[in-house]
Amino acid sequence: MPNSPLRTILTLPRVKSLALPKSFTRGREYLASGAVESITEFEETLNGVVNGTEKYAVRLAVKQETLDYHCSCPFSSGEGEFCKHCVAVALAWLDSADPAKAKPAGKTSKMGNVVVRLEDIRPWLLSQENEILVNWLLEAAAANSRLRDRLLRRTAIANSKEIDLAVYRESIRQATTVRGYIEWDEVADFAGKLHDIVDSIEELAGDGFTDEARELTEYALSRLLKVVENIHDEGDLNYPLEKLISIHLEACRKTKPAVTALAELLFTWEMEDPVGYVSGISQQYAELLGTKGIAHLKTLAEKHLEDTDESSHAAMAILQSMAQAANDIEALVALKTRDLSNSHSYLAIAEIYHEDGKYDKALDWAENGLKKFPGINDTRLIDFLCKEYQRRKSWEKAAGTAWEFFQRYPGLENFQRLKKNVKNSAEPWESWRNRALNVLRATFDKKIGKHSSHKTFFPTAWRSDYSELVRVFLWENDLDSAWNAAMDNGCDGELWLLLADKRASKHPEDSIQIYLKNAALLIEQTNNQSYQKAIRVLKKTRLLYEKLGQSPKWDLVLKNLREKYCKKRNFIELSKIAFKM
Repeated sequence: MPNSPLRTILTLPRVKSLALPKSFTRGREYLASGAVESITEFEETLNGVVNGTEKYAVRLAVKQETLDYHCSCPFSSGEGEFCKHCVAVALAWLDSADPAKAKPAGKTSKMGNVVVRLEDIRPWLLSQENEILVNWLLEAAAANSRLRDRLLRRTAIANSKEIDLAVYRESIRQATTVRGYIEWDEVADFAGKLHDIVDSIEELAGDGFTDEARELTEYALSRLLKVVENIHDEGDLNYPLEKLISIHLEACRKTKPAVTALAELLFTWEMEDPVGYVSGISQQYAELLGTKGIAHLKTLAEKHLEDTDESSHAAMAILQSMAQAANDIEALVALKTRDLSNSHSYLAIAEIYHEDGKYDKALDWAENGLKKFPGINDTRLIDFLCKEYQRRKSWEKAAGTAWEFFQRYPGLENFQRLKKNVKNSAEPWESWRNRALNVLRATFDKKIGKHSSHKTFFPTAWRSDYSELVRVFLWENDLDSAWNAAMDNGCDGELWLLLADKRASKHPEDSIQIYLKNAALLIEQTNNQSYQKAIRVLKKTRLLYEKLGQSPKWDLVLKNLREKYCKKRNFIELSKIAFKM
């Protein structure tokens, strides 16, 4: 046990690196509160149950020398995070094996009760009579459909001379039948059944039934591709799908199916896949397909493109994957030239040539893309050109390209891009900077005019202000210039608050005024979320009054706010809780 892969991979440093700091802290609190109900350990896998707002199922397992994890909570299922429930189970298991945390003799270890190691049961099970064990297993299978189906499949191969594929096909049919839409909290169970199916087919292949394994993987993949669109979180299907493809590929290597039939099957899979799960799969089969199979696959894709009025991403992906497998650069470029209606196509061709070391061709395509679409806001194309110019030490071209783009689209991001690309030009940055700031001012002066009415916290969507100029000064950490720009012509509400936060240490009076105006606007929106934001802003306000030694003024401000908004009862209640008055 001490040398097991699970013991090597699931460590405290690994848990800390996987979890966000907040998740790690909450997981540790869950453990301390006794929220970990149970952990079952078997064959390098932990299955745990954690009591949170409801019961959550956690699975931690060693796969390909890494830690695979899943929890049925939305945070893990929806975002793929190592959640607090995963942390709690991991820490409970680590504590159970830590001698330093073991209970004194005669006392029960809490973690010892939580963690059940099925291997510890093996010696006792081996001592039991076969008939007793069989009866227990049948009783468990009657209550557990997944166990029942697995036993039926194992029974189907008990006679090594002949396999009852109908049993396997029925298991696959049931496991891949979707009625309606599978929500996030049902995905784990669906994926679990698929895991069982995949394991059974892999066992079948391992027992020498290669033809049968190939047939079943084809049946399973075809059915899966028809239902993945109806599953909330397809991420849980990655492993069984990849495993099925791996089993099928290995089976094809051994059975050597007709290459034209294999090409047609791969074409069908890629064309029918609604979410791109098997996009590019044909590239994995290139060696098996050979020249004849690849040619047939290309013919199918080309014919599909000819027969359809709309461009087919799947057919193009097939042709692209075949070209990549053959390392045929010109074929890849030819595919991209089918559609030159946007700057991204020119960039894609430039990147293909650049990666192949054909830098002159790459530059020609990138420059032609910019000429063809001179007004397009394509930052990737601009960055490609600037980077290539710098690689060639064409400093002035890099600077000029960045400057022209900034003039067309003045703003913080392009100001940053300009500074990055003029560093080696003959003109010093300060000169470029002054010209860029003048462009920003002229652009926004033209849009808004110089009217005090534009000094607003929340400008309407159609009205512009100095927000972008303020962002530039804040990025440069020039707080005074940022403040003056905002006072001249206003900026959006979030920037006002950011200015207030940064100005608070040296100019608390200015920050207080911004906070109070912002709080009033939030309260007037009349909803609990805005009230909570207003309370957070008012807490900052109180701290500044206290810093100035003006607590009585704060008391008066709070009193006036409560009187003015006395009819907003939810705000009043929140303020009572926050400020204890």
